[in-house]
Amino acid sequence: MTVQRVEALEAGIRFMTWVFSKGHAFSDDVREFTNRIGMSWSDVENSLNNDGGTIRVIKGIERACSSMGSQVFAWFEVGRNTILLSNMTGTGAPAALVDDAMSGYRRYLEDAQIRVEERDRLQALLSSMGNDSLENKTAALGQLRERLRDQALAQDEKESQVQPRKPNNPWVSGSFYLFVVVVTGSGLLAAAKILPLIALPIIVVGAVVALAIVGALQLRNDDRLKEEPFLKLMALSFKYLPLLKRRDSKRG
Repeated sequence: MTVQRVEALEAGIRFMTWVFSKGHAFSDDVREFTNRIGMSWSDVENSLNNDGGTIRVIKGIERACSSMGSQVFAWFEVGRNTILLSNMTGTGAPAALVDDAMSGYRRYLEDAQIRVEERDRLQALLSSMGNDSLENKTAALGQLRERLRDQALAQDEKESQVQPRKPNNPWVSGSFYLFVVVVTGSGLLAAAKILPLIALPIIVVGAVVALAIVGALQLRNDDRLKEEPFLKLMALSFKYLPLLKRRDSKRG
């Protein structure tokens, strides 16, 4: 089970709104998220009535998110602190308190790998909410949320496009080709014992061609050799076959 960045962001926003509303707003969303990451909803719900309960829940969310990737909890905290700071600046909290919270917010923006210039814009939007009208504060918060959501979506999309290739185990993917090499080598060795010494060069060249073909097949199987170079390599290998045939005719 994985949680994407944009989901963690939205979960953080709704969680902090749920806390400020004393459990009235987004309760279904918070319950769904906490259940999804394996937390007890009753414990989360009861945290609102206990001193320090919210902090304990946040630490529990951090532990639960630790197995989902390093940025999941960072994005949750970005969302949560966006609501926390907008509330602090919007209600005229002491400047020292806001500055302390802003430095923590900056760290989570950095952990979420948001570009420096975008971090500056987000913090400027938060700071501008201090002496503004309720309408403008609401608009600024909406803009903050959209900017963050765009950043999270862009990172999720970028990660989904990168599909790391799992290297094939040569003892698994190459077992058939290994069998071919063994059979081919055994056949050539048997031929070397039966045929006269003059046929040895033909046997050696034949072995080299066989190994080249097997190696190309293995590279192609591992997706390390594209189709066009593969075909060229096969054509080059098979060019030696007429040469072997001509040498065999001269020997006869």
